[in-house]
Amino acid sequence: MFNKKWLSISLIVVMFILAFYFQTVIPKTGGAIVTSVDVDGKPLKTGSRFANIFALPILAFAVYLLLNSLPNIAVYKKNLERFYKRFYGFKAVILMFLLIAYLVNLMPAFGFTFNSNLIMIPALAILFVYIGHVLKHIHRNYFIGILTPWALSSDKLWDRTHKFGGAVLEICGILLLVGLVFQSFFLEILVTALVSVLVITGIYSYMIFTRSHHHH
Repeated sequence: MFNKKWLSISLIVVMFILAFYFQTVIPKTGGAIVTSVDVDGKPLKTGSRFANIFALPILAFAVYLLLNSLPNIAVYKKNLERFYKRFYGFKAVILMFLLIAYLVNLMPAFGFTFNSNLIMIPALAILFVYIGHVLKHIHRNYFIGILTPWALSSDKLWDRTHKFGGAVLEICGILLLVGLVFQSFFLEILVTALVSVLVITGIYSYMIFTRSHHHH
């Protein structure tokens, strides 16, 4: 049976194998590669060869190491360990998203022309929805979650904040699909969604904290 922890490792290995393969086959134009093409496949923009080929695999590996190290340095170590059954999926989905972004970013170097938004917007929406779902099951810790001082004050307030925040993030993830219709405003839609999640959840966390202390 395939061990779940190997899924994340396999994704990172695939990214580095692709990186070394792309380093070999992508046409060499000094230290740059094509990062944007027109409808006829002609180059429009170029970027650093090393950065575009190796930056995302290195970032993915760094994210993997960071997430793996959290239980060893966390204050609420047992709480993160309780979350580990879902943590494998959490890591894998983030790494899958980075792999998709990596492939989409490098396609222009081969002369492919396509609307990358048609891939990246749904991928980002799925990432939002999945993380929103996972948030509802995270136990109190200082590294992963909605780390407001009010949520961190007790397990009860943490759970309420994360059930609410997870639902808000899921809704925002679905609303991101509106960006497929209004692609020229997608960056604004994305920023608005992120700010909305932070502000709405922060206000909710503060409200339930003050209400709880008022009752006491």
